[in-house]
Amino acid sequence: MLSKYLRRSDLAVVRVNHGELLFGRWRHAPQVRDLNVTATAIRIDSAANADPGRIAYARAWLLNTGQLSAPFDPPFYQASSAHVHLDTNSQQLVFSDMLLKPQFSPIGMNLHKGYQAPAVTIKLKALTLAGLAFKGLVEHGDFRLKRVTVQSPVVTIASDGRGPINPNRSKISPEEMLNLPVIIDVPRLDLVNGNLYSTYRSPLTPLTGTMNINRFNGTFYNLSNDRRHQTAARPLTGKASTYLQNQCRLDAQVSMYLLDPKGRHRIWGAFGPGPFAMLNSMTVPTKLVGFKSGKAQRIRFDMRADRQGTTGTMWAEYSGLQMELLGYKNEEVKKTLIKRVISKAVNVVVIRDQNPRKRGKLVTGEMKSTREPRFSVFALWRQGVVSGLFNNVGVPQKIAQKLSDSKDEAPLPK
Repeated sequence: MLSKYLRRSDLAVVRVNHGELLFGRWRHAPQVRDLNVTATAIRIDSAANADPGRIAYARAWLLNTGQLSAPFDPPFYQASSAHVHLDTNSQQLVFSDMLLKPQFSPIGMNLHKGYQAPAVTIKLKALTLAGLAFKGLVEHGDFRLKRVTVQSPVVTIASDGRGPINPNRSKISPEEMLNLPVIIDVPRLDLVNGNLYSTYRSPLTPLTGTMNINRFNGTFYNLSNDRRHQTAARPLTGKASTYLQNQCRLDAQVSMYLLDPKGRHRIWGAFGPGPFAMLNSMTVPTKLVGFKSGKAQRIRFDMRADRQGTTGTMWAEYSGLQMELLGYKNEEVKKTLIKRVISKAVNVVVIRDQNPRKRGKLVTGEMKSTREPRFSVFALWRQGVVSGLFNNVGVPQKIAQKLSDSKDEAPLPK
């Protein structure tokens, strides 16, 4: 705009104090309140545009805001951050008190989209991007930085199984990094003190199942789709610790070559100790299957996954395992006579009540599951663990795989 009238423009300092900013006509148009910006040594001409020491013509930018908000995947979500701090001199960008909030209930999401779509709420105390290369971000949209820290994330996933399965291929999959139009290069990613709360209403009963993952802490290295950094010899690696239902500790590690078109990766780790009954809050209302007794001392697993599915081995050490099949009648879960008889037969004939066996032999389980491309990679990991656990406690492998691969699908409610 200026080049039509001026060959060069110089400004020592530009400040904006307590402004408000609203972009129109954009599908994801943001709104910024209490905008405070200081830009120093602005030079506007062709030389300044190409100067590696300048970002958007200025030597430095300092920005602080009040609330920043924007629609996300409108009309389904609204995203916001209470404060934003940006400093190009220190190469830092910080979002404080972030929130992603769904605009519909789980069944409302299904009805509006026409297929099953969870209602996801995400809260973050802070998201800190350190060592950010702002020039590459401004000019190319690339995210090259030294470290990302996600502080105290709280994720709530509420799902409803009434409706057809999402017809689209899931974007939450390792091989999708190949399709990103920009470069993401993060040498280190830290997740600090996270919690995940999931609820699910199956077509089987109107009761809601719950499952929590608490006190999640993890560090991941080389999250990158830059071919200079991401190689088969130097893949994404990481380790994390968390607690299932805030009771049972899980330690896991991952190795994942993000530029592999087949999406091959490895997950391994261990659970325990903890009671099997902690799973009842999810399995009873959604599957009408409960753990009557049993305690796991230690469950180790080593799983390999790709676009086709999972394979691997599970070593479950436990004692006193008893399961029960239940029925739903008159708006409550009940122990019916026929289910009691079947449960007795299953516990005697199929289920191993302890492992190692009485002679000290530790029986292993086969982790085998088929990949559903419409589901995220997290669903694939869950399927692999479920199939391995079922097989380890005595369920034949083909039946264990069928149980782990089963997916709820029902007509949308009117």
